[in-house]
Amino acid sequence: MFTSSAAWVPPATSIDSYEPPQPPADGVGLLNGQGEKWWGVPGIGYLVRGEDRPRMLRIESSAGIVVENLFFLDSPYWTFWCKECKELEVRYSKIKAARTSLEKHDVDDLTAFNTDGFDFTGSNIWIHDVEVCFSTLSPLCA
Repeated sequence: MFTSSAAWVPPATSIDSYEPPQPPADGVGLLNGQGEKWWGVPGIGYLVRGEDRPRMLRIESSAGIVVENLFFLDSPYWTFWCKECKELEVRYSKIKAARTSLEKHDVDDLTAFNTDGFDFTGSNIWIHDVEVCFSTLSPLCA
């Protein structure tokens, strides 16, 4: 139930499935958030949009979930947000959000705000074999 006074922003990608999808031929699925359209002009995009950008993938109040072999590319905002989940495993996945094709982030890449990690609250969470950063959030943040 949504109780905040702020406007609700739905995830950019919502995955609802009763049957598992078939994996792609290379074994890695791509979720492209087309972030550059949401980040705006480097240096001022955040001033225009602020927090008003969709999250790429959000899972809430769930248990027994495995997320694997996904490439999250150019998320508009928080890439992966798992709120109050139990027994979550994330493996063999990667996140990349960059304005340039350089291997390292430069000053322009820093203007793709809040797009670079797995954020979660809950218990029995195991994240391994990923190319990304991650953070545990206080329940107050979620």
